Amino acid sequence: MKKKSLLIVFVLVVSLCLTVLAACNNVDYIVLDSVKDQVKKENPVNTAANASYTVKSSTTYLNEKGKEITFNIRWTVSGNDAIQCLKSGDIYTVEIPQGMTSGSYTLKATIVDDKNKPYTDQDGNEYSIIYVCTIGSGSQGGNQGGNQGGNQGGNQGGNQGGNEGTNQTYTLSIGTYGSGKGLTDGTAHLNIDLDFATLTASGTGVGNYEPNTGKWYSGNNGTWRFYQKEKATLVIAAKSGYTLVSVKISYAVTNTGVLTLGGANVATDTTTAITENTITFGVGNTGSADNGQVRIQSIEFVYQAA
Repeated sequence: MKKKSLLIVFVLVVSLCLTVLAACNNVDYIVLDSVKDQVKKENPVNTAANASYTVKSSTTYLNEKGKEITFNIRWTVSGNDAIQCLKSGDIYTVEIPQGMTSGSYTLKATIVDDKNKPYTDQDGNEYSIIYVCTIGSGSQGGNQGGNQGGNQGGNQGGNQGGNEGTNQTYTLSIGTYGSGKGLTDGTAHLNIDLDFATLTASGTGVGNYEPNTGKWYSGNNGTWRFYQKEKATLVIAAKSGYTLVSVKISYAVTNTGVLTLGGANVATDTTTAITENTITFGVGNTGSADNGQVRIQSIEFVYQAA
């Protein structure tokens, strides 16, 4: 009986380890969130580049005990067969064909372990960063800047601006928003108007039924629902005088639904860089179901005033 009790305790301890520690290797979720932010800072991807560039295949994190931990980064490209992402030593090279002046692609950075397995959070979502890249879209932001400013901005700016604005952050809580508008469960609310951007939900009804996409519900602290079967989309567009830098959408799912962007899955709480003033998300599935749901709970915006 004693041995059986010890076995039960052992199983509980192992389960707790798997729940609290990512990949059970003493890396907690707070550390991985910090590592993801560090990856973004160390790899300032030029999402408008029209020439090949490199990114780092690893990063070193200094934990609270002063110990250095190395994390591997796997970079992949999707959405454009002409562009490759090749690893050589400590770097990946995003190879853009010479003379290519237009086109788009999605670049994804995923934090992986020594076996190339992605680290995931308690809900099974990968720790990754997605960059939506549009070649030659302007705002190339080099370091030269200068007085001519213009779309090439530059870190040194110039009297005529470029992208000199200071980043501002705003988090839209769907629950708070809906309560403030007096919405009730099941209310269709297809448009959200913010000071700096508009959000538009759309979907196609199935059979003789009206679409459910865009409806607000109070459960789970308030959600805005999007349905895979309805080919739902969420369009976020900057208003005149503003530039969107990135968005991070927090959402719950049913039937293994997932947000998508340019053919790539976008897990909840993934920061997505924006290179143009409009971005469109869809709904896909991480399994074999075709009736997935995405229930958006909040959206964090980083934007600039022109």
